[in-house]
Amino acid sequence: MKLLVWALAVFLFSGAEAAADPGAVLIRDVRVVDARGDQGTHDLLIAEGRIAALDPAQVPQGTQVLDGEGKTVVPGLVDSHVHVTMAPTQAFRTESDEALWERHAMHLRALLAWGVTTVVDPGISLEDAKGVRALQTRSPSPEVIFVGPLLGPTGGYPSAVVPGLLGVNSRSQVEEKMDAFMVLDPVGVKVTMEQGVFYKIWPLHTTEMRAAIMEEAASRELPLYMHAMTPKMTRLALTMKPRALVHAPQQGDDRLVDEVARSGAYVVSTLDILGAGRLMWHPEELDDPRIALTVPQDEIDAARSPEIREAFADVFGHTLAPEMPEWVLWLGQRLTFNEQYFQSRYRQARDVITQLHEAGVPLVVGSDSAGWPIFPYLLHGRSTHVEMGLLSDAGLTPADVLTAATLTPARMLGLEAEIGTVEVGKRADLLVVSGDPLQDVGALGYPEWVIRAGEVRTPQGWMSEP
Repeated sequence: MKLLVWALAVFLFSGAEAAADPGAVLIRDVRVVDARGDQGTHDLLIAEGRIAALDPAQVPQGTQVLDGEGKTVVPGLVDSHVHVTMAPTQAFRTESDEALWERHAMHLRALLAWGVTTVVDPGISLEDAKGVRALQTRSPSPEVIFVGPLLGPTGGYPSAVVPGLLGVNSRSQVEEKMDAFMVLDPVGVKVTMEQGVFYKIWPLHTTEMRAAIMEEAASRELPLYMHAMTPKMTRLALTMKPRALVHAPQQGDDRLVDEVARSGAYVVSTLDILGAGRLMWHPEELDDPRIALTVPQDEIDAARSPEIREAFADVFGHTLAPEMPEWVLWLGQRLTFNEQYFQSRYRQARDVITQLHEAGVPLVVGSDSAGWPIFPYLLHGRSTHVEMGLLSDAGLTPADVLTAATLTPARMLGLEAEIGTVEVGKRADLLVVSGDPLQDVGALGYPEWVIRAGEVRTPQGWMSEP
């Protein structure tokens, strides 16, 4: 009866004064939750890709009406560390360029299916970034924001790991790369501070190069996004006055936490690098039907495969400890590639996140999916929700986690007028769930509908071919 009354009201209020808009959507009786808290139950009108009204007096003709009773709408999620042109275990497959780009298209649809409507790629070549823009014209996609160019030192990280991401060693190279990347409207420049995971194997930028990067970025009004993961590298990164650290330090003490807090830098969490490793020892988690829906079967098979895990460990060791004797690498693999070791490293990184949060550092959800293409477990879409669960484990409340996945990254990116909260005039990038995200952050992983720029689809709908 209530639905019939509502349909009659829509008919009466959609006369000559309300122009037809066949793309308009009204979600009635839906609870609105965002970083400001519980905003109550409203009728939410979407038109022309934006949030047009809350509790509208009239709606356009042809408006699609959805029943939101018992459901909650939140802002679309932002994952601020995604490598959209990298694929899990890509290094262990041979496929054509055409097939690889189809895989990237599926990954972008998967992110939408998991409720991720904006991603930040902080490590991509200019050629690949242009390829992503072309892909977005023919396939559904979150908004993809680039941080670039990626400026590592020649012969250092990341070129030593991903050969296509070439380093720089002169101001002229910095100028050339920055100018070429401006066509993509980047939100900043990424700079790496990485000597090596186990010991020093890669060079760093010289003092002169760091100064040149800072000056050239400032002249183009591009803030710096710094890759640094150890206390020493984090401190060095802070000397460049970054907008953000694209990784939280994986070790640290009160002094380091205080230095990060005083810098005012945003910190992208990336706990998933360590926490998601449990898939290697708990492959039963791959039975999740959401994974079957959103992850290519060969990636699922690779994540289950003991042979891939061995190959991952072998490449990892040889790349990060190239001068070590084989017997040392063999022993190191046995000591470190086990669940107990990963858990201990994860707990150490988690405790730093806890301290950063308690110190008031603005934390931002970032999963680092798919990371380095030898990783078997950083699955696009799923990793965002693993990351949010790990932040909850670090002591953030569900409201804190929601904020870290919506409003805080919007502020970091200068997009708070567009996304981050459910407010009239903002872009209709939204997520509708049945559970209560203020009680259980896991509820965000079960979308009823995901809305991207006003287009409403179920997760299954986003995974269907365009």
